[in-house]
Amino acid sequence: MKNEFRNNLNQNCIYINKSTDSKSTDNNNFITEPDELKFYIKNKFYTNSKNINKTIHQSLDKDFIEKLISLLKIHILKYGDLTLNAKPKSIKNKHMYFLEQAKEEACKSLLNHQHGCVIVYQNKIVATGYNKYAFKYKEFRSIHAEEDALKNLLKITKFQNKNIRNNCKLYVVRVQKGTNFLKMSRPCKNCIKNINNCNIGITYYSTNDTFIDDLICQFISKNI
Repeated sequence: MKNEFRNNLNQNCIYINKSTDSKSTDNNNFITEPDELKFYIKNKFYTNSKNINKTIHQSLDKDFIEKLISLLKIHILKYGDLTLNAKPKSIKNKHMYFLEQAKEEACKSLLNHQHGCVIVYQNKIVATGYNKYAFKYKEFRSIHAEEDALKNLLKITKFQNKNIRNNCKLYVVRVQKGTNFLKMSRPCKNCIKNINNCNIGITYYSTNDTFIDDLICQFISKNI
Protein backbone atom coordinates (compact mmCIF):
# COMPACT_ATOMS: atom_id res chain seq x y z
CA MET A 1 0.00 0.00 0.00
CA LYS A 2 1.10 3.53 -0.73
CA ASN A 3 2.31 6.01 1.88
CA GLU A 4 2.10 9.71 1.03
CA PHE A 5 3.82 12.79 2.47
CA ARG A 6 2.13 16.12 1.84
CA ASN A 7 2.92 19.64 2.91
CA ASN A 8 0.96 22.85 2.55
CA LEU A 9 2.87 24.03 -0.53
CA ASN A 10 2.61 21.42 -3.22
CA GLN A 11 -0.06 18.87 -2.37
CA ASN A 12 -3.65 18.55 -1.23
CA CYS A 13 -3.17 19.94 2.27
CA ILE A 14 -4.86 22.86 4.02
CA TYR A 15 -2.83 26.06 4.43
CA ILE A 16 -2.17 27.26 7.96
CA ASN A 17 -2.44 30.78 9.29
CA LYS A 18 0.79 32.22 10.63
CA SER A 19 -0.83 33.60 13.77
CA THR A 20 -4.19 33.46 15.52
CA ASP A 21 -3.52 35.78 18.43
CA SER A 22 -5.26 39.13 18.96
CA LYS A 23 -2.34 41.07 17.47
CA SER A 24 -2.32 39.24 14.15
CA THR A 25 -3.70 40.65 10.92
CA ASP A 26 -7.48 40.37 10.65
CA ASN A 27 -7.58 38.79 7.21
CA ASN A 28 -11.33 39.22 6.91
CA ASN A 29 -10.83 43.01 6.83
CA PHE A 30 -9.36 42.55 3.37
CA ILE A 31 -12.91 41.98 2.10
CA THR A 32 -14.29 45.30 3.33
CA GLU A 33 -11.09 47.36 3.16
CA PRO A 34 -9.44 46.99 -0.28
CA ASP A 35 -6.69 49.45 0.73
CA GLU A 36 -5.66 47.11 3.56
CA LEU A 37 -5.29 44.24 1.13
CA LYS A 38 -3.24 46.40 -1.23
CA PHE A 39 -1.02 47.56 1.65
CA TYR A 40 -0.54 43.96 2.80
CA ILE A 41 0.47 42.77 -0.67
CA LYS A 42 2.91 45.65 -1.13
CA ASN A 43 4.52 45.47 2.31
CA LYS A 44 3.98 42.08 3.95
CA PHE A 45 3.12 39.51 1.30
CA TYR A 46 5.91 37.05 0.50
CA THR A 47 6.45 34.44 -2.16
CA ASN A 48 9.56 33.02 -3.78
CA SER A 49 7.72 32.67 -7.09
CA LYS A 50 9.20 35.03 -9.66
CA ASN A 51 6.11 34.77 -11.86
CA ILE A 52 3.72 35.75 -9.06
CA ASN A 53 5.98 38.61 -7.96
CA LYS A 54 6.13 39.81 -11.55
CA THR A 55 2.34 39.61 -11.91
CA ILE A 56 1.84 41.62 -8.71
CA HIS A 57 4.44 44.21 -9.71
CA GLN A 58 2.79 44.73 -13.09
CA SER A 59 -0.87 44.39 -12.13
CA LEU A 60 -1.37 45.77 -8.62
CA ASP A 61 -4.18 48.14 -9.54
CA LYS A 62 -7.85 48.54 -8.60
CA ASP A 63 -9.04 45.80 -10.96
CA PHE A 64 -6.45 43.36 -9.62
CA ILE A 65 -7.52 44.02 -6.00
CA GLU A 66 -11.22 43.70 -6.84
CA LYS A 67 -10.59 40.40 -8.61
CA LEU A 68 -8.63 39.10 -5.64
CA ILE A 69 -11.33 40.21 -3.19
CA SER A 70 -13.94 38.34 -5.24
CA LEU A 71 -11.84 35.20 -4.97
CA LEU A 72 -11.39 35.67 -1.22
CA LYS A 73 -15.17 36.01 -0.88
CA ILE A 74 -15.61 32.70 -2.68
CA HIS A 75 -13.17 31.10 -0.25
CA ILE A 76 -15.12 32.47 2.74
CA LEU A 77 -18.38 31.16 1.30
CA LYS A 78 -16.77 27.73 0.93
CA TYR A 79 -14.88 27.50 4.23
CA GLY A 80 -16.63 30.07 6.42
CA ASP A 81 -13.58 32.17 7.34
CA LEU A 82 -9.99 33.07 6.50
CA THR A 83 -8.75 32.11 9.96
CA LEU A 84 -8.57 29.03 12.17
CA ASN A 85 -11.27 30.10 14.62
CA ALA A 86 -13.96 27.65 13.49
CA LYS A 87 -15.39 25.31 16.14
CA PRO A 88 -14.88 21.55 15.71
CA LYS A 89 -18.59 20.75 15.48
CA SER A 90 -19.23 23.20 12.66
CA ILE A 91 -15.92 23.19 10.84
CA LYS A 92 -16.17 22.52 7.11
CA ASN A 93 -12.55 21.69 6.48
CA LYS A 94 -11.40 18.95 8.83
CA HIS A 95 -7.75 19.32 7.82
CA MET A 96 -7.76 22.75 9.42
CA TYR A 97 -9.19 21.37 12.66
CA PHE A 98 -6.71 18.49 12.90
CA LEU A 99 -3.76 20.77 12.21
CA GLU A 100 -4.99 23.14 14.90
CA GLN A 101 -5.17 20.23 17.34
CA ALA A 102 -1.58 19.30 16.42
CA LYS A 103 -0.66 22.90 17.16
CA GLU A 104 -2.19 22.61 20.63
CA GLU A 105 -0.14 19.47 21.23
CA ALA A 106 3.01 21.34 20.18
CA CYS A 107 2.36 24.01 22.80
CA LYS A 108 2.68 21.33 25.51
CA SER A 109 6.36 20.84 24.65
CA LEU A 110 8.98 22.40 26.93
CA LEU A 111 11.68 22.24 24.25
CA ASN A 112 12.89 25.20 22.20
CA HIS A 113 11.49 23.70 19.00
CA GLN A 114 7.90 22.76 19.81
CA HIS A 115 6.41 20.01 17.63
CA GLY A 116 2.95 18.49 17.98
CA CYS A 117 1.35 15.52 16.24
CA VAL A 118 -2.10 13.96 15.94
CA ILE A 119 -3.07 10.74 14.19
CA VAL A 120 -6.54 10.56 12.68
CA TYR A 121 -8.68 7.54 11.78
CA GLN A 122 -12.11 7.93 10.18
CA ASN A 123 -12.16 11.66 10.99
CA LYS A 124 -11.40 11.12 14.67
CA ILE A 125 -8.17 11.80 16.54
CA VAL A 126 -6.99 8.45 17.95
CA ALA A 127 -3.48 9.33 19.15
CA THR A 128 -1.49 12.46 19.99
CA GLY A 129 2.09 13.34 20.84
CA TYR A 130 4.62 16.13 21.23
CA ASN A 131 8.40 16.32 21.41
CA LYS A 132 10.03 15.91 24.81
CA TYR A 133 13.18 14.73 26.56
CA ALA A 134 13.50 11.19 27.89
CA PHE A 135 16.26 9.60 29.97
CA LYS A 136 17.47 6.41 28.32
CA TYR A 137 20.70 4.47 28.45
CA LYS A 138 22.11 6.91 31.03
CA GLU A 139 21.60 9.92 28.75
CA PHE A 140 18.89 12.33 27.70
CA ARG A 141 17.45 12.05 24.22
CA SER A 142 14.73 13.89 22.36
CA ILE A 143 11.54 11.99 21.53
CA HIS A 144 10.02 13.46 18.39
CA ALA A 145 6.31 14.29 18.24
CA GLU A 146 5.69 11.69 15.52
CA GLU A 147 7.51 9.04 17.56
CA ASP A 148 5.44 9.90 20.63
CA ALA A 149 2.13 9.76 18.71
CA LEU A 150 3.00 6.49 16.97
CA LYS A 151 3.94 4.92 20.30
CA ASN A 152 0.57 5.97 21.73
CA LEU A 153 -1.24 4.67 18.64
CA LEU A 154 0.33 1.22 18.95
CA LYS A 155 -0.89 0.94 22.54
CA ILE A 156 -4.43 0.64 21.14
CA THR A 157 -5.26 -2.96 20.24
CA LYS A 158 -7.22 -2.04 17.13
CA PHE A 159 -4.27 -0.20 15.60
CA GLN A 160 -1.88 -3.09 15.99
CA ASN A 161 -3.42 -4.14 12.68
CA LYS A 162 -1.14 -2.79 9.93
CA ASN A 163 -3.93 -2.63 7.35
CA ILE A 164 -6.06 -0.44 9.62
CA ARG A 165 -3.08 1.88 10.18
CA ASN A 166 -2.87 2.44 6.43
CA ASN A 167 -6.20 4.29 6.71
CA CYS A 168 -4.74 6.69 9.28
CA LYS A 169 -3.53 10.22 8.60
CA LEU A 170 -0.72 11.84 10.57
CA TYR A 171 -0.55 15.62 11.08
CA VAL A 172 2.59 17.23 12.51
CA VAL A 173 3.34 20.92 13.04
CA ARG A 174 6.04 23.03 14.63
CA VAL A 175 5.26 26.18 16.61
CA GLN A 176 7.79 28.97 17.07
CA LYS A 177 8.23 29.16 20.84
CA GLY A 178 6.56 32.16 22.45
CA THR A 179 4.39 32.81 19.38
CA ASN A 180 1.61 31.18 17.38
CA PHE A 181 3.75 31.15 14.22
CA LEU A 182 4.04 27.84 12.42
CA LYS A 183 7.41 26.69 11.10
CA MET A 184 8.77 23.87 8.96
CA SER A 185 7.97 20.49 10.49
CA ARG A 186 8.83 17.99 7.77
CA PRO A 187 9.54 14.67 9.54
CA CYS A 188 13.21 13.73 9.84
CA LYS A 189 14.56 10.66 8.04
CA ASN A 190 14.16 8.47 11.11
CA CYS A 191 10.56 9.59 11.66
CA ILE A 192 9.76 9.03 7.97
CA LYS A 193 11.15 5.52 8.35
CA ASN A 194 9.02 4.92 11.45
CA ILE A 195 5.91 6.33 9.78
CA ASN A 196 6.42 4.08 6.76
CA ASN A 197 7.12 1.05 8.94
CA CYS A 198 3.86 1.72 10.76
CA ASN A 199 2.11 1.87 7.38
CA ILE A 200 0.50 5.27 8.00
CA GLY A 201 -1.46 6.26 4.88
CA ILE A 202 -0.88 10.02 4.56
CA THR A 203 1.32 12.48 6.43
CA TYR A 204 0.74 16.25 6.53
CA TYR A 205 3.25 18.76 7.92
CA SER A 206 3.51 22.51 8.35
CA THR A 207 5.88 24.83 6.49
CA ASN A 208 7.05 28.39 7.08
CA ASP A 209 4.65 30.09 4.68
CA THR A 210 1.57 31.87 5.99
CA PHE A 211 -1.99 30.87 5.21
CA ILE A 212 -2.99 34.18 3.61
CA ASP A 213 0.17 34.34 1.48
CA ASP A 214 -0.38 30.80 0.19
CA LEU A 215 -4.02 31.61 -0.48
CA ILE A 216 -3.12 34.69 -2.52
CA CYS A 217 -0.50 32.70 -4.46
CA GLN A 218 -3.03 29.97 -5.17
CA PHE A 219 -5.60 32.45 -6.41
CA ILE A 220 -3.14 34.33 -8.58
CA SER A 221 -1.79 31.13 -10.13
CA LYS A 222 -5.22 29.72 -10.95
CA ASN A 223 -7.37 32.73 -11.65
CA ILE A 224 -5.44 35.89 -12.48
